[in-house]
This record gives sequence, structure tokens and C-alpha cells, in this order.
Amino acid sequence: MAPLIEDKTFDNVYDPAGQVIEDLELRRWAFVGGGLGLRGDVRHRTLVRRVTLQDCTVAGAGIGPALLEDITVQGLRTNGLLHVWGAAFKHVTLRGRIGRILITDLTKPQLRTSPEQRAFSEANAKFYKEIDWALDISEAEAEELQLEGIPARLVRRDPATQIVVTRQAAQIGAWRKLERSALTMGIEDMLDVGYPDMVLVAAKRSRHFQESLNTIQRLREIGVAEPD
Repeated sequence: MAPLIEDKTFDNVYDPAGQVIEDLELRRWAFVGGGLGLRGDVRHRTLVRRVTLQDCTVAGAGIGPALLEDITVQGLRTNGLLHVWGAAFKHVTLRGRIGRILITDLTKPQLRTSPEQRAFSEANAKFYKEIDWALDISEAEAEELQLEGIPARLVRRDPATQIVVTRQAAQIGAWRKLERSALTMGIEDMLDVGYPDMVLVAAKRSRHFQESLNTIQRLREIGVAEPD
């Protein structure tokens, strides 16, 4: 049984490259500044596995291209947008009240064509071919949740508020007649970058939740959202 550790603060801490962090249950921790997995390369990635976080807080910290396996996050406060850069997920669950999170396949901003990015993209693609599911967001009540680069088939989701759009369906272009929103911008990004598909989320705690739900309904009506 993983040891329970409560009420700690990590202030501006960066983990060493290639570290293994495992078998922990953290409750009410605060991660202020610093980062996880930001300093490794594709041959020495930080590995986090069998970890539970409950009612933790992230402020000014980031997550880099780590390997994240068998992790449950139950409630997470974020101070601004939490960026997760280039990580690979296996059996990671986000549940309950969640702040603002952007999960992207980019390892760093604006480096999609770099050798480093290509190496991580190839490694993540191989990783995803060998697992049954990556990320469960079906019970996440987020303020904002954006997913870029995770195969949609590997995401467990709530069909009422989280849909799949494929590149093939988006290329038809009917969605461009809808009012511009975060969801339609997500479709634009998918086409610009070349993702084969994307999960779009109507964040349940967003002040734009109802508008996003309306957009999801329209995407279903015009045949852009995949049938559930």
C-alpha cells in the first residue's frame, strides 16, 4: 500500500533527469514553481507510476515529457494554465474539480520541427501502440481542459460533454459556419498541425460551458462529431 503523505509544499523544485517516482499517495500538496520531467531527454525520461494525488495545488510549475503511468488525480487547483509538455500517458485518471490544463504533444513551445520534438513524437507514438488506454477524463469537472496529440481512441470520456472529431470529418468544412469558439479553434489547430483526430471538451466549470455544449450539439447535427 502506498504511503500517505499530507500537507507538503514543493517550492521551485526540479526533478533530476530520468528519475523514477512511484508508489505514493499525496494529499493537499502544493507544487509552487519548478517542474517535473522538464530536464530529461528521450533516452532518460522521468517515470511517474502508481501515484495518487488528492486535493493538490499547482502554481507556476510545469510538466515536461515524462512517462505517466497508473496515476489518479482527484481534485487539482491550478493557478493559471498548467502546461503538460510532450508527456506520454498510460492509465491516468483526472477526476473531480480540476483547474485549467493544457496537454500537448509539443515538448516545448514552437519546436514542432526540431530533432528533439521528432524523437519524442516517435517515442510517444510507439508507446501508444502498446497500451489499451491513456487518459480517463470522463469524471473530470474542469475549468479548462485541452488535449493535443493523444489518440482519441485511448481517451475515456463523457460522451455528453466530450466528443471526438476526426481530421477527415473536419476537412469537409461545415463547422466553419459555426460561431468561433474554443472548440472550433481546436478543430483549426487539428487541421493546421495534422492530428488524425482530437477530443474536444466542454469544460464543466467553465463560464462558457453552456455555449460549448451548444457547439457540441451543432457539431453532432452537421456530422462533424463522431457517433458515440
